[in-house]
Amino acid sequence: MKTSEKIILLLGIFTLLGAAILLTVLFVFAPGSEREVVALAALKAPSSDQALVTFLSGEVFIYRNNEWKAVEIGDYLEADDFVRVFADSYCEVQFGDNSIISIQENTLLHLNEVYHSDSERDIEIDIKLGTLLCRVEKITGNTKFRVKSSLIAFGVRGTEFLLRKAEGRTLLAVREGKVALITLDSGEERILVGEKQEIEIDDESGRLGELSALSELNKSQLELIEKLKLLPLKEKYIIELVKIAVVVDPLDAEIYLAGERVGYGVYAGLFTVGEELSFIIRRNGYQEKRLIIPVEKGGDSEYRIKLELAEPLTGLSDVKITIDMKAMADELEDNIELLEQKLKVTELEKDRFKSKIDTLNDRIEQIAHNETELKVQITKLKDEKTKLEAELNKMKDDMLVIKKELDEKTELLRSIHEDTGDQ
Repeated sequence: MKTSEKIILLLGIFTLLGAAILLTVLFVFAPGSEREVVALAALKAPSSDQALVTFLSGEVFIYRNNEWKAVEIGDYLEADDFVRVFADSYCEVQFGDNSIISIQENTLLHLNEVYHSDSERDIEIDIKLGTLLCRVEKITGNTKFRVKSSLIAFGVRGTEFLLRKAEGRTLLAVREGKVALITLDSGEERILVGEKQEIEIDDESGRLGELSALSELNKSQLELIEKLKLLPLKEKYIIELVKIAVVVDPLDAEIYLAGERVGYGVYAGLFTVGEELSFIIRRNGYQEKRLIIPVEKGGDSEYRIKLELAEPLTGLSDVKITIDMKAMADELEDNIELLEQKLKVTELEKDRFKSKIDTLNDRIEQIAHNETELKVQITKLKDEKTKLEAELNKMKDDMLVIKKELDEKTELLRSIHEDTGDQ
């Protein structure tokens, strides 16, 4: 085949592909569909002193240069940044090719140090409040990855673990590997927490609780680490990653990806070319939306979805009612699962408070016992005081007698001296 014929053939193929894509876009995003697509800038590889936001959902903010700013997919984080994640939200941040964290809802943290390369790692995070899931791969060379919480630092190397900081206490739960607890002031290693173990630390005193096996609640939350994907972020691989964001009006609508709920209102991530993303968007009182997005090179986009109000039940077909009931059942199942998790947390909190109450009761009994002993001691001291006062009064009387006798003898001596002087 001649070169000119090859060129014509290639042009024909590209034209057909372009037409197919255009038809798909026109079909999916036709006028009146309440959908809008906004192009996003292509992803660039982070530098060695930057971390990369790889997934997020809900409300996530960064504090830099004295102002808060909403985090977007593909943003870079640097040393001295604060990150805040609000309720029903989360954010995944990757450091180089070998470390990733998932910042859970209601969490605030500060990035103290950020540096990574193939042979070096210097990451330090200060968790102020909330929950952090960490997956840190082993690397050879000079490496440091640690998280600070009040008086303690958690040093890791090749570990999967969870940190939860709340109500003046920090919980460490380890899924794989080991985490060293280090006193910040002295640098002393206090204890090494191993696989499937957990421990609580008092933030004010630094006192360590009892080392124990993982609770069922923490086991369940640690399983989320399996979903943390380490993406290839080197320059030659980054071109295969595409930014995809879905933003929904209303913002409390549920977003499902491949049948799994991934967030509310906003969901964004980095996806590999060739994937196909299947979204379902739901909210009570609104029509369900379905969205299929093929991940293509150069297809970095934000999909803005506006849900339409559902029709009144009157006049709906049986089929539609069945679909709505299924959506309601799915939502109820999700709510039941959430309530069961909250119940587990409440039961753990109840046990913790019961333990505190038992400790306080023991102290009260000890104080009461001490009070009884103290009353006996006070009675003895009062008796002793009475005796001493009686002896003191007797001594006063004796002193008066002695003083009177001394005065008499002094007067007698003076008289003797006067008589002698006269002679």
